[in-house]
Amino acid sequence: MEKFTNAHFENLQSTNWNSLRFKNPPSLDSDIGWRVEFRPMDIQLTDYENAALTIMVGMIANIVNEFDLDFIVPITMVDENMKRAHTRDAVTQVKFWWKVPAPEYAQALPRQNDLADTEFLRSNSTVTGKQENALKQSNDANRYRELYIWQILEGDAKAGMPVGILAMCEQFMDMNEWSEAKIAETMQYLKFLRMRSRGMFPTGARFLRNFVMKHADYKNDSILTQPMLYDLMKMLESINEPGNEAQSILLGGFA
Repeated sequence: MEKFTNAHFENLQSTNWNSLRFKNPPSLDSDIGWRVEFRPMDIQLTDYENAALTIMVGMIANIVNEFDLDFIVPITMVDENMKRAHTRDAVTQVKFWWKVPAPEYAQALPRQNDLADTEFLRSNSTVTGKQENALKQSNDANRYRELYIWQILEGDAKAGMPVGILAMCEQFMDMNEWSEAKIAETMQYLKFLRMRSRGMFPTGARFLRNFVMKHADYKNDSILTQPMLYDLMKMLESINEPGNEAQSILLGGFA
């Protein structure tokens, strides 16, 4: 019976997933197929931030499926990225490993695929055979780059990322004939994340750190007193209310 269970696989993979989880069918007779689960987010301080990150994850899933993108990096780089993400102000100050398009392949992006024609079992790319061969022959090691978050979102040709995630999202919406209103609303959330990656708005961690450091009771000794924690909790209790001053600091004009 051992060969008919996925318990061993789940036991192994449960030790290594971070922001993605590869989910295989639960059993041979299940109608559930192969899946990739996004697991990247911590709960944010405001509803707007949670909405923005949820939309971003959904758009990334859309463009990966639509354009058959390959962002796969070795698990060692994933682990390194997770370590770097815990660095103070990592969003703006730290580079992360990312897989950029192969030079010969970049000009073909974005390209539309129709996975439904193959029952989502394989890509049905419209890229020419010559371009496909160039991709396969390219050395993946040369495609792993250390990039700032803003470079990944906006693109930076000098860094090897000619097309950013946000441009691909816009292309996806245009190709699928989203309404102007829906595109504008979606891009507002993505614009907020782009501006945060540029340091124009603080992350939740930086916002909380600034609050503590400016508190009258703080002695620069890394000790959080009960009055400090009480004031922090009171501030967070009302942060989602319209016109909240703390919310405007965190979100700027997006509040």
